[in-house]
Amino acid sequence: MGIGAKQALNMMGVLGNNMNPDLLDSEAVQKLIDDPKGSGERFTAFLRNGCRFIIGEVKKVATKVFSPTEFLGKGWTVDEQDEHSLELSEVDFSEAKFEHCLKKGESSIIGEEKLKRLKEGRQIRLGATVFLGLLTDYQLNKENSVLEWIRRTYKITYLDFFGTVLRVPDGGRCVLCLDFGGGGWGWRCYWLDSDWGDDSLSAVSPASTQDSAPQELKTSET
Repeated sequence: MGIGAKQALNMMGVLGNNMNPDLLDSEAVQKLIDDPKGSGERFTAFLRNGCRFIIGEVKKVATKVFSPTEFLGKGWTVDEQDEHSLELSEVDFSEAKFEHCLKKGESSIIGEEKLKRLKEGRQIRLGATVFLGLLTDYQLNKENSVLEWIRRTYKITYLDFFGTVLRVPDGGRCVLCLDFGGGGWGWRCYWLDSDWGDDSLSAVSPASTQDSAPQELKTSET
């Protein structure tokens, strides 16, 4: 939930009355003034982090409450949900796994078959709350976001989230996806009756009903 106008004014008053202008660099401040949008985005990220500077690369992302009607529109519903994914308050993507679920000799599978294989793996299928957490983090932090860390570290430019299967108003089933293209990350829905290849990676948690120990990055080969 966002803050109201009164709380925002009080916050700016507290910051303005308690900062020390003698410690600020005039040229650096002018650069902030000349880039109001970028400065506002970075300042928002700073406030969200409790006015603490982020040291090093960020690999964890907080989940966000997801409403299909608010995000996608009237008539969209959650058709199927990995309840364990809903229990996560944050995800450490340095410990996550990324699965394509193809067996040897396969170039693609239908999305419904991919869902079946992910369930058989008994790992937590990350869903819409993780998707929205990653998207929100990227919109605020851009090159310092978890998505950009994933892209730099693993060369991954696409992720889907089978922990939440959505039902569209006309009855079809799909999942949410994040992909990189045109200089930035965007989102879309991908239909479960479509083909999914080895570049269609699904995000899953290392925790499972079988083994909660962290796992290294890998894709399905069996």
